[in-house]
Amino acid sequence: MRFWRMLSAGLFAAWAFFAAQASVTMAQDAPATQPDLAPPGGMPLFSEDFESGKIDSTIWEQRIMGAATLAVQQHNVAHGKNALMIHYPAGGRAYAFLVATKLPAELKEHLFGRVNVMVTPGTPPSHTVLMLAGTPHWPIADFLELGVQNNKFQPSYQQNDTTTPRKRAETVKHGVPFPMGKWFCLEFEFNDKPDMITTWIDGRKADGPLPLSMAGEGDTGLVNGFVNFAIGTRVWGNTATAFDVYYDDIALGTSRLGMVK
Repeated sequence: MRFWRMLSAGLFAAWAFFAAQASVTMAQDAPATQPDLAPPGGMPLFSEDFESGKIDSTIWEQRIMGAATLAVQQHNVAHGKNALMIHYPAGGRAYAFLVATKLPAELKEHLFGRVNVMVTPGTPPSHTVLMLAGTPHWPIADFLELGVQNNKFQPSYQQNDTTTPRKRAETVKHGVPFPMGKWFCLEFEFNDKPDMITTWIDGRKADGPLPLSMAGEGDTGLVNGFVNFAIGTRVWGNTATAFDVYYDDIALGTSRLGMVK
């Protein structure tokens, strides 16, 4: 009897050893995954797809300088029949933006956005502004911004409101390559507490495993609230070749919205 008990114990120990080894092997073979801390599925509190065929003056203010132009058009769209087009001329010192000045109060400290974008043929090497959210009176404002430099995303914090005792300042990061010559979905998260930006391109996280902090460690509330949202084009520097930027399916909400289906 004792013999059978010893044999059974030995067989059980052997089984446990091989099961443990198999478990370790499976864990080593399993692909590493990084959970998305902001999965899509939210509902927009602000949206514009330009399907009215015009720029709604109850939503947008047009702010234009120089020879840049903006218009709703139908020859190049992501979805539906209409999209916004910004034409930026060769040369310099120009901009064209639509500014939403009546954002929902729920978006003031933390917002998520989505927009389909196409740039053709491409942006110049210098800093090109595309979209931003911050205090009123842009361009004399404080804001978080998504732009492009040297064909790469350039998220930044811009402190331009010189009416306050603070001096002009900026914190600039450089991210992944910016897709040129095709439509893509850009999702973004702007947070003012703490100040940071997270981006997704066509549903994939585009800035590494962590959000890009826009200021020093622990800085918070630098923007002082997302009161306005602006979308358009501005180039800091000369532009050798004219280019166009198209926008469609703009939406903002309090959680990640996801791509247009």
